[in-house]
Amino acid sequence: MGPPKSGLYEQIIDVFLRREIEKAREAGLDAKTRPLDPSESHIHLARHLEKLLRSALRQAPSAESRVTDQSALANEIVKLLTASPGLTHLADRMVETPPTQLLELRATEKAIPS
Repeated sequence: MGPPKSGLYEQIIDVFLRREIEKAREAGLDAKTRPLDPSESHIHLARHLEKLLRSALRQAPSAESRVTDQSALANEIVKLLTASPGLTHLADRMVETPPTQLLELRATEKAIPS
């Protein structure tokens, strides 16, 4: 694979992209970079992680255990987050096993006042 093409990127520079930038420079391209703005850094870092997570979750092996494997990976990430100071409350965001999703909540006849 050759160096990245000329264009706008607005991507977090990780180890992979740093190598690609060096290839681009060797090919005669100039790279303009800047530090992350602290008021927006959470947005850019979350986007970066979202791409990585989508890729990792997509690569879960067989369809038979795919959802179980994906939710286990998600829970490992939540555990990692809860180990950080001030983030222990995220433990309540662990995915239940087996993983399910809420589709709807609606009032029952008992809940509707007469």
